[in-house]
This record gives sequence, structure tokens and C-alpha cells, in this order.
Amino acid sequence: MPGKTSGGSADVICPMYRKNKRMAICCEGITDECGLQLNFRNMEACGQQMDIFCCDHYKNCEIYEAIMKAKYSDFL
Repeated sequence: MPGKTSGGSADVICPMYRKNKRMAICCEGITDECGLQLNFRNMEACGQQMDIFCCDHYKNCEIYEAIMKAKYSDFL
């Protein structure tokens, strides 16, 4: 739901989420030795990604799906 977090991390439910920066979202990596970072052109786009995926529909996020397949396939 747009506007839920305003780009903050208070309502994040995605287990792959690690932190967010001004215009980036950092997630768990596909191995223990790496992490993934999504960079955005503006804060509105970053907040929209957070609201839709990190705070609500994380199982529909391509990054979540990739990490689950690469790292946690035994749990699928």
C-alpha cells in the first residue's frame, strides 16, 4: 500500500531485507558471502518498492524468489 512506510523500514516483513539507504534497498545475498542492493533514481521509486514488496507482497519479489531458489531450495 503506497505511503505505508514513506521509504522507512518500520513495517518491513520480508525476511531477505537487511537495510535501506537514501535511494537503495539492501537484501540478503544468494550466498553468505554477498548481499544484494537495489538502487533507485529517486526516493519515491524506492519507497514504492518498499511498500509493495518489502512490507507486503515479498513472496512476489524477484529478489526474494532468487534467494529462496539459490540458498533455501531445501525449504521450498
